[in-house]
Formats: sequence, C-alpha cells, structure tokens
Amino acid sequence: MNNGLKIFLGSILALLMGVGVASPLLILNLGTISPIPTGIKPEIQVDVVYAYFDILSTNQNITGLWRNYSTPAEDPPIVEYLFVLNLTNYSNYTVEIPVLGVKAQTGFDLYYYPDPIPENQSILPTILPNYSILSEYRYFDDSFNLVTFDNTMKPKQSRLIGLSGIQTVRSIKAFEAMKTGKIVLIAQTGAMINGSSRNSSGIVDNVKQVQFEIFENEYLYNILVLENQRMKISNANEMDVTIESRS
Repeated sequence: MNNGLKIFLGSILALLMGVGVASPLLILNLGTISPIPTGIKPEIQVDVVYAYFDILSTNQNITGLWRNYSTPAEDPPIVEYLFVLNLTNYSNYTVEIPVLGVKAQTGFDLYYYPDPIPENQSILPTILPNYSILSEYRYFDDSFNLVTFDNTMKPKQSRLIGLSGIQTVRSIKAFEAMKTGKIVLIAQTGAMINGSSRNSSGIVDNVKQVQFEIFENEYLYNILVLENQRMKISNANEMDVTIESRS
C-alpha cells in the first residue's frame, strides 16, 4: 500500500473515530434541554391601570382632519386617548404576545356579564346601555416594528404598555352616555409560550366598570401614578411606560 493511500485511509478512520466520540457528547448535551410540556397554557394577567380621554375642540376652520366639524350636534367628537395596561407573565416560561388591545364602552356585552350572578345584588356593576366608545389594538406580526418593541416577556415579568392615538367616538349616543363617567374597560391580550406549538396559546380578558374623573372635556381614570410621580413613555417605540419620581 503506497503512502498516499495510507494517509487517505488514516484520515477516514480518524474522522469516523471523531464522530463516534463526539456523537455521545452531542446527544448528552441535547438531553439537558427541558421540552415544554404539551398543553401547558401561558399564565398572563392584563389590566387597564390608567386611561385618559381628551375631547378635542374642533370646528370647520381646523385643517388636517379627515372631516371638518361643520355639524357638531350631529357628528360625534374626536378624542385623543392614552391607555396604560399592566401586563404580567406568571408563567415559568418566556411568553410571546401576538396582540394587545383595549376597548372602552358604556355598558357590558352579554358574554362579559358576571355568570353566575352573585346572590348579593349590591355588588353587581351598574347596568348601563352598551355603546362602544372606541377601541385600540396592536398586532405584533411581521408588519410591526419589533426592532424597537419587544413583544416577549420573561417568566414572572411585569410591564406597563401604553396604547395611544386619536379617534372619533363611535356615536353620539356613546358620547352622551360616557358623560356620566361610568365606563367599562376591556383589556385583552393574546399569549403563546415562546417556542411552543399553538396548543400552548390563549386569549386573556379583563373586564371592569370604573368611574372616571371629569375635568371639562378631559376624562381620567388613574390607579397607577401617585402625586409625587410622573409617567414616562419610551421615545423609541412610544409604548413602553415607566414611572419616575418627580425631582
């Protein structure tokens, strides 16, 4: 056997021995990864902790709106709003949030009403006509800029997330009904354990009726910010919210 053939066969043997030694190590390392149990659901809680409405003063001379306010008695007003949601991941796994949203309305949807009805009738929310005021949803898919906003949450992590914008109140009836300050807030989020199948996903709702403070054209619900604190919204994504002490 010539020297070239010996070197070639020796290289093949060394390669086979290397694979034979490395393979058990590779299998051993993979065996240390704990798979996510089938059917495990994310434990997520969401709640509206701050809501602010500002009814904008408009008239037919204002430009830049999709309509001129020539018939204020017939058309519902335009409102600037900010909702802050407290989102908490109680799971032992990292959770992905595909959607986050909130609805404001003047009453309860039938399927949101307490069931069964408690015996003590006095603890039931006030029943009001149900008119939709506005809603705001963010879908964190490929079209959303996930570079500036991280839609994953680590185990036991809590975050404050703001949703803001300008919309027209859905109807004059909704606007008239909301003047009482009694408004139903519905916070909703989707959640999926990161790296799992769709079987490990779910939708979470939080429904409550609250009393807003009213200051002329402004409405405020606040269980978040104290008098010696202030809210700061991220300049990078305009969603992440932090609370700071006033200097």
